[in-house]
Amino acid sequence: MVGNFGREFKDFFGLGMKYLIYNLTSRNLKLKYRRSFFGAFWTFLVPAAMAGVYFFIFKYVIKVQIENYLIFVLSGVIPWTFFSNVIIFGMESIVCNGQLLNKVPIPPNVFPLSEALTGFINLLFSLPVLLVVLVLSKISISLVALFCMLPLLLMLSLQAYSLSLMLGEIFVYFRDLRHVVAIGMQIWFYLTPVVYSADMIPEQANIIRVLNPVFYLFQGFHSIMAYGVAPSLESLLIALAWTTLLAIGAFQINRKLRWNIAENA
Repeated sequence: MVGNFGREFKDFFGLGMKYLIYNLTSRNLKLKYRRSFFGAFWTFLVPAAMAGVYFFIFKYVIKVQIENYLIFVLSGVIPWTFFSNVIIFGMESIVCNGQLLNKVPIPPNVFPLSEALTGFINLLFSLPVLLVVLVLSKISISLVALFCMLPLLLMLSLQAYSLSLMLGEIFVYFRDLRHVVAIGMQIWFYLTPVVYSADMIPEQANIIRVLNPVFYLFQGFHSIMAYGVAPSLESLLIALAWTTLLAIGAFQINRKLRWNIAENA
């Protein structure tokens, strides 16, 4: 029993299939930029363009008064683009690789995991945009705050992978989930402080904070990049609790459904 659990745990994180996941991730990157003139440049061009639109609307139309608003928007839109893409592409990855699953006995979670790694690499490609704006904005970040970026990014990545795996295995049986998730991600975007400050949420709407797994992660990104301040220990612990809960949920669903995925994908 313990041996089975240990093997399933290793499979969940791809620890025993490093070469396969490396090849799947490499394939994803090649397909993403194949026959593309700008190549990896699109990785930070798209979120930068989105951030520019939100900056103009919220700064000059709605006239939101937030200090260092350009870096504030970028530090929200770039991680959200990564988070959203991993969930959407990861959810569809198992079905898209159904033929391979029928031919080779491999755990289905390797496909959402490779999509999460692909998204993380793309996220790293887009960070130079943040660094350039950060230098131009002359914002000084403490070493403690900068150190907090890594756990925030890792928790966001694990949440994205966990959700994409859960949704991906359900998507095998319920194909309308694609449209439900597309609508849900749009709603989730506006319920998360991506382009606005968490302080703007009224007290009567505090349920948004409580029930949103990524709320404190994005609040932390803003705190570090726009103000150079480390997020509070309380917010990090809440984010960690949500990340752990989602990972356990994905792990349990994967244990129950993984053996029937290949014949239904």
